[in-house]
Amino acid sequence: MSFFQAKEWWRNNADEHVGNHALAITPQNLILTATHKGIVRLFHPKGKDYAPDHLALEQSVHLPVLALALGSFLADNAAAATVALLHPRGLTVHELVQPADAAPRGGGGARHGPAPGYHALAQMYGLELERPCCNIACGPFGGADSRTDGICVQSMDGVLSIVENERVARERQLTKFLLPGPLHYSK
Repeated sequence: MSFFQAKEWWRNNADEHVGNHALAITPQNLILTATHKGIVRLFHPKGKDYAPDHLALEQSVHLPVLALALGSFLADNAAAATVALLHPRGLTVHELVQPADAAPRGGGGARHGPAPGYHALAQMYGLELERPCCNIACGPFGGADSRTDGICVQSMDGVLSIVENERVARERQLTKFLLPGPLHYSK
């Protein structure tokens, strides 16, 4: 007998590889994914199986995405929905926006713009990192402003880099390090 039961909530038979750390669910139950080919997608499921109108965003960031994280990463706009994307040698932070012209325009019910529910990624800043990256964790780390989240990047050679307010604030080398492993911040 099992106390736990898994139920399938939604299914998408995509043929692209989404890494273990490149999937997140927003507070509005939107599914955000990123691929190693650099394609970021946002899905708004309305039923159990995928339908074309579930796709709310499909945008290329032109770099492979190793991991993504949702949080509040902008010091000047802590309420904005932001996404941190980890690339092999860098980190970019994007704001998830719903353009003003996302509603139908024109008369007679004709649609001349993006469909309702369409979103876009607007890059707010990017950082080039010296070491090859592995994974990220985010949260309100010790010295960070309580309104924004910090980002911790683990490199392949065991260096933890803390990114706060659009810059690398601290770096620490892990001792007795062999291989990068899972990284998570618990509040």
